[in-house]
Amino acid sequence: MTLQMAQKNKSDKYSELVKQFPYFEKELKRTGVTIKLLWDEYKEKNPGGYCLSQFGYHFQLWRGTTKV
Repeated sequence: MTLQMAQKNKSDKYSELVKQFPYFEKELKRTGVTIKLLWDEYKEKNPGGYCLSQFGYHFQLWRGTTKV
C-alpha cells in the first residue's frame, strides 16, 4: 500500500466517524448512554474503525469545535 492510499484510507475512516458525531451527541443526552456504549455501537458497524481512546479523543475535539 502506498503512502497516498494509506492517507486516503485514514481520511475516509475519519470522515465516516465525523458524520456520526451529531447522532452521538444527541444520544449522550439520554439517560444511561455513555461514550463506551456509543463506541460499541460504532465498532459493531465499523470493525476496522477507531479504538475507544481515539474515538473519544476525536469526539471531544469535535464537541469543542461545535459548541458556541
